[in-house]
Amino acid sequence: MMLSLLVIAIVLGCAWVWMSRGFFSGLINLACVLVAGAIAFAFWEQLAYALLKAAPDRGFLSFLGGTAWAIALGLPFAAALALLRVATDAALPGNAQVEPAVDYAGGAITGACSGLIIAGFVALSISFLRLPPDQFGYSPIAYGSAGNIARQDKLWLPADKLTSQLYGHFSLASLKTGTPLADLYPDLHEAGGGMRTSFAEGKARNTYKPTDFQYEGRYFLGDADKSSIGQLVTDQWDGNPQVVQDVDGNPVGPGHVEGYTVTFLSGAKEKGGQVVVGNAQIRLVCEDEADGKYQTVYPFAVVCQADSANPAAARFRFDSTNVFIASVGGASESTMAFEFAVPKGYKSKYLYVKNVRHEVGDENPKFKFASIADRDAAINDGRVIKGITGAAIRSGGGAAPAGQSTFETENGGLMISRSIGYTLQRGNERGLQLNENNSVIDGEAAFAPEDIKRGNAVDRALRVDKFTTRDDTVVCQVEVSGGNRTSLLGRSLDTALTVVPPVLIDSNGQQYEPVGYVYEDNQMIKIRFTPQQPMRGLTELPAALSKSRPDQKVKLVFMVSWGVTIERFQIGPEVITDWTKAPLKPVKLTEKQR
Repeated sequence: MMLSLLVIAIVLGCAWVWMSRGFFSGLINLACVLVAGAIAFAFWEQLAYALLKAAPDRGFLSFLGGTAWAIALGLPFAAALALLRVATDAALPGNAQVEPAVDYAGGAITGACSGLIIAGFVALSISFLRLPPDQFGYSPIAYGSAGNIARQDKLWLPADKLTSQLYGHFSLASLKTGTPLADLYPDLHEAGGGMRTSFAEGKARNTYKPTDFQYEGRYFLGDADKSSIGQLVTDQWDGNPQVVQDVDGNPVGPGHVEGYTVTFLSGAKEKGGQVVVGNAQIRLVCEDEADGKYQTVYPFAVVCQADSANPAAARFRFDSTNVFIASVGGASESTMAFEFAVPKGYKSKYLYVKNVRHEVGDENPKFKFASIADRDAAINDGRVIKGITGAAIRSGGGAAPAGQSTFETENGGLMISRSIGYTLQRGNERGLQLNENNSVIDGEAAFAPEDIKRGNAVDRALRVDKFTTRDDTVVCQVEVSGGNRTSLLGRSLDTALTVVPPVLIDSNGQQYEPVGYVYEDNQMIKIRFTPQQPMRGLTELPAALSKSRPDQKVKLVFMVSWGVTIERFQIGPEVITDWTKAPLKPVKLTEKQR
């Protein structure tokens, strides 16, 4: 309701202002508003991508990541309008005189039209902010029946829809381009609402950078001319029918299923170290090949890894409200395949992942499955995930060589522990964020050595000495200083290897980038634990490692999937430690960290 009132206030306010100034002034202002809107949409995507690229993951300007699409639309519009107004006022200092009645009526009408467009840009910009999905009492799309994404609220005066349709029409007519706004964003006024429909009532990420994921390919299920969507929605995990509807709440009739495989990289993780995605945040834009009209489709199922200890995939449904799919374990990359019901006669054109666009129109599918059984077999043997990405397929799930279990013996520089190694007192954690159990969940902070207390000098209720973990992850630490097998001192690492992340690799080939470190020298102790922002290289350490500095002690901190077996520690192609070679043994992460 609040946004509806704001829109009405803007329209009425503009109508009043330009009624008092006259028809000619109102007409000139309307022309400025129209041109400013065209300029804003012309640069919207490019500017948004530039802001996303420039946005830091931490610090003061990190808010740009969640507001880039809003700023990229609203700021150019406001700036262009201001400049155009200054230019026209300078060029046309006088006002044309007409009959008072015409002057007042014309000014009010042109002012209201200007206000409608301005209000539309305000509403559209607000919709792309990182806010709860029903912020200001307005959710253009939301969960409908059986978890399907459906149109819901409308503004009392739908300025956002009218503005997007106006410029969509311009993009096909007088302002026609090779990539019309009407084709790229047929439901622009709903796009921001979908991005905001994120985990934890909008607290999770609403945007990604283009570098946070990789599009891998697609597969088809069924015959577009003969199949019924209702015949293609079951699987071996759930034989019950699933209700699949379009955004208007209508059942999807004849058509076929298309699956789109995406690999989420470490930059896509949330604060807790997982990738979390809902079906409103992924959309497919399809073209009706008969009349050229475009339609937005949302996924109804997803294929992804089901267990942290086993890389085998399974299929899950978006069949209820607030169903969000989270990656399991702590691997640096998570691959998911999203399934869409594409109606008969439609051709897919663009895939959007949290509004980052990838063109798919003329791409051939990697697989065409004639039946559900064929598709399920491909999920089980790894083709849907690994086959599309081109990665090696390991049969037999998470089978691993025999090895020593967690905590049994000295692991050659690998320590399985949540312990920070130092004791802080709650209230003096500085930049570190704590949970209710005083475990570090995020952040980084530097301390003077004398500020760190060791042992039991701090009251137990205030003691901060552990990193947090989840049931499906285990915190591992690798000592890269000193005389351990994992030490990097004395190694002639190529400069290129210092800007790539060192990784732990398990028996399934999954890689784990460090999510932090504990660094100490004679001047400071610095602790970093950022599961949502893994280290990208050794250059992120507070100081370069040197064999000439025996005071340096560095442990890299990893969140590794529970149940896997650690085999190697390496940087780029260079293997630092191989636990499969005697006298070492692969390390099985079989114990839960409480």
